[in-house]
Amino acid sequence: MDLQAYALIAKGVRLVCTNATGKNAKSVVLKTQGSGSLKDNIVTLFGLTTFNCLEPVSISVSESCKVDGFLSKSGQGSGRNMGDRQYFFVNGRPVDMPKVTKLVNELYRRANSQQHPIAIMNFTVPTRACDVNVT
Repeated sequence: MDLQAYALIAKGVRLVCTNATGKNAKSVVLKTQGSGSLKDNIVTLFGLTTFNCLEPVSISVSESCKVDGFLSKSGQGSGRNMGDRQYFFVNGRPVDMPKVTKLVNELYRRANSQQHPIAIMNFTVPTRACDVNVT
């Protein structure tokens, strides 16, 4: 899984990832502030401009099943040329969801056929309903 996925979903955890480039030279590759909000983590990782291109998503399937997160707005310039910022989680754990990814992209392309959406979506389901360790 992508380190950015963990940095996005890890609320209340400060992450700092550095790269040693020389004898004593280090460059920060990724850094979060330890915020308790997904919004703050998105702003820290991708910037306020990117966050302003997103809209919140909140879907309640049932009392125990819901989807929360953010998706790109449908207007031109709100998405990306590549589908490189699509993150899906089940109960706060990063997962690969190819069918959901395909569905999100197909639906988004109806409104914006030139770009891929930024998608950051957490699926909350009863823990006994799935095993996030098996894809």
